[in-house]
Amino acid sequence: IIARLSADEFGIIIPEMRLQEAFNYAADLQQQIASHPLKWRGHDISTTASIGLAMFPHQGLSSGELLSKADIAVQRAKKKGRNRLHAFDETAPDDDAMARRLRMIDFIHDSLAHRRVLLYFQPIVSLQNPTRVSRYEVLMRMTTADGQIVPPKEVMDAAEDFGRNTRIDEHIATRAIHMVRDWRKQGRKVSLTVNLSGLTFDDEETMERIGAELAHAQLEPGAIIFEITETAALEDLARAQ
Repeated sequence: IIARLSADEFGIIIPEMRLQEAFNYAADLQQQIASHPLKWRGHDISTTASIGLAMFPHQGLSSGELLSKADIAVQRAKKKGRNRLHAFDETAPDDDAMARRLRMIDFIHDSLAHRRVLLYFQPIVSLQNPTRVSRYEVLMRMTTADGQIVPPKEVMDAAEDFGRNTRIDEHIATRAIHMVRDWRKQGRKVSLTVNLSGLTFDDEETMERIGAELAHAQLEPGAIIFEITETAALEDLARAQ
């Protein structure tokens, strides 16, 4: 049984197969993928696959638990150098650490779904006039169900590992746009700066949704300033401008 789990992730269920047989099957699958490059404008684009293995029933009885552990194994395979294989091992410290990261991803999804995201505003002052606040940088903190703030480094490290930056960035950007729009209606001329990751900048659909929110809010230039990393800007200077 083959299923598409996300944009570039697929799951395969293979019945009655031992671990070594699963390794052999996965290695053969990698070879098959590598032997069929994508054709684009007359060029061959090589394709690779990082594969993670989780065994039923030894490593889980539910589909959710098995998928989580297979996902951990995929991340370990990628960290080995990509186009690698890795079988989940609960006794390995690295796999246990990755399991904690996955729990953090669940926490991020839950926090976004239930709006347990606090926004803080750090003033940015002019060096020529330190008493004048030119704008505010938007900072984010996520909280547990009982209101405890989770260290932002833990949140962002997990988000970067699993490519969840875009969801966080879009949430913050959308709320910031709505806030500035409402402040303008109240006669308050406050400008905000929002940081966007390179992953978000490269995601055209996310950028289009943020752009649509900006267009709908009808804010004047400079009301919202988006900051991206220098690397992301240089990779696509035209879009950055």
